[in-house]
Amino acid sequence: MLIAASVLAHDGAPVQPHDVWSAWRFDPFVLVGLLVAAALYVTGCRSLRNSQCQTGAFLGGLAVIALALLSPIDAMSAVLMSAHMVQHVLLMFVAAPLIAVSVPGPVLLRGLPTSVRRRFVSTRHAFGLVHGLHWLRDPLRRWLLFVAVLWLWHASLLYEAAVANDWVHIVEHASFIATALLLWSSILGTRRSRLPDGLGVLAVFSLMMQGVVLAALITFSQFSWYEPYARGAPGWGIDALTDQRLAGLLMWFPTSLIHLIIAGVLLANVVAESTGPSRRTVVEARSVPVGALGSQAPAARRSSRR
Repeated sequence: MLIAASVLAHDGAPVQPHDVWSAWRFDPFVLVGLLVAAALYVTGCRSLRNSQCQTGAFLGGLAVIALALLSPIDAMSAVLMSAHMVQHVLLMFVAAPLIAVSVPGPVLLRGLPTSVRRRFVSTRHAFGLVHGLHWLRDPLRRWLLFVAVLWLWHASLLYEAAVANDWVHIVEHASFIATALLLWSSILGTRRSRLPDGLGVLAVFSLMMQGVVLAALITFSQFSWYEPYARGAPGWGIDALTDQRLAGLLMWFPTSLIHLIIAGVLLANVVAESTGPSRRTVVEARSVPVGALGSQAPAARRSSRR
């Protein structure tokens, strides 16, 4: 459903600055996919009573995917490496963390009609998918898989194939989104399935550092890595090497800032949990229903008299 085909304007001519705002896409597969996902999530929230923050995060993630795949950014990605990099940053480092925070799996499943949900669960067990994909639950394997996919797609052969061929471009973006969701779910997902926050900080920091290495290689290279941009960038008044360096900077600083923000939130959780039982008691009390608090009051008074 996540179609990311390169868009050409004016009967096959690469998009130019003067017609960029007319390069919005109407891709029914993307639109229907995003709308169905949103409807299923909202429906599932009504049953599971997810927080408004989680719902907002999921819908925000879908909005970012729509921005990356349907806006003029997608058309520009065929001629500018910097635009292509913006697209990748939006998908992997903005949309994926937002969706991971929303814990979409159980909610989307709950949003399905009962008959479809039961059939899905039975099919999953019948084909052994639960045990077959067990190895993907390991956070280290998810980290390595994401990094491997990121670096492989920046090899000249694969990158140029993605720019030149719509189907390869789709596979590229699908692999980015899938591996990013797996990775961020192991860092930002449910408490029982994600890394402890302290290890999460280390995972995010190491992820940032490998990204800095790749971004530095792109930024400080003395030659253009990808041939298609040598032809497309001059039409935008910029040479291919400058465009590539801009792409490297976009990969370097915005993603580093995102990593630092996420690591800061996780570190704040570590500090809050280490402040002692009194702090944890306050946090737990906020989640206790009013009725339960009322029923506990007499017991509390009896214990105090003792």
